[in-house]
Amino acid sequence: MEDKVKIESLPGCRIRAIYIGDVLAGWCGIQPDDNGFEIAIVIAKEFWGFGIPVFQKMMLWAKEMGHKEIIFHLLETRPEYKFLKRKATKVKKTELLGRRFTTYIISVEKWCVK
Repeated sequence: MEDKVKIESLPGCRIRAIYIGDVLAGWCGIQPDDNGFEIAIVIAKEFWGFGIPVFQKMMLWAKEMGHKEIIFHLLETRPEYKFLKRKATKVKKTELLGRRFTTYIISVEKWCVK
């Protein structure tokens, strides 16, 4: 928790708890990544269907904060998402902390165009 409070204070970062109804479902944030800023969404399995609206809101945060690009890492056990792949400027496989991910690099400007 302390680490997330420190991240929240950094320029270009935002960390929030996710409540669904009155239940704490997880947390989300825009935080530093070795190559820029990443979106992180950590939600309890029973709330996984809520991830897309959380992601969309976070892309709006990224635009508000002036980010040009956002990185989104999904565990390789998750399927590739066509809507992310279409919006990504690059998709690659990465390894972080000994785990493999599909990494999407997404243009904030292209994502937020209506």
